[in-house]
Amino acid sequence: MGVVVVLNPFEVAAFRPWQWENWGQEAPNQDELSEIRTHIEQFYAAVESHDFDNIRPFYRETVENYFGNENRRLVPDIRAAYLIYWKKYVGERHEIDWESLEVSQEEESQITRVRFSLRYYFKTEEADWKNLLLGTEIRLDAEQKIFYIDKF
Repeated sequence: MGVVVVLNPFEVAAFRPWQWENWGQEAPNQDELSEIRTHIEQFYAAVESHDFDNIRPFYRETVENYFGNENRRLVPDIRAAYLIYWKKYVGERHEIDWESLEVSQEEESQITRVRFSLRYYFKTEEADWKNLLLGTEIRLDAEQKIFYIDKF
């Protein structure tokens, strides 16, 4: 007799292997996890540089979900969002909790779903550093381009 956890609203780690959403998905191996981790680190380093040319290679030209905004073009939509944000926040840092990292891959569609928690630090010219704890989900296509990014 098998067990399927249909709902896991409290995100109990022990139940995750039996959650319905993980069925039919291939677990990444250690090399793939290392590549994904490096890719995510490089993405956030690019964001922290406050230079859109550094960020551009990480995104697909059309992003299905950008923090709740659907079907956005990299230029002008996402570029404009970054530029407006950087005018208000002069500094930012992202400290990823790698223990919270969850990666699943859909073999048929070659989509990689990455979820993790991070401590987000930000600073304005008027105020000192503040921080928030955020859950983040990023989805990558077969070319490792971001086509979905949101918080949870």
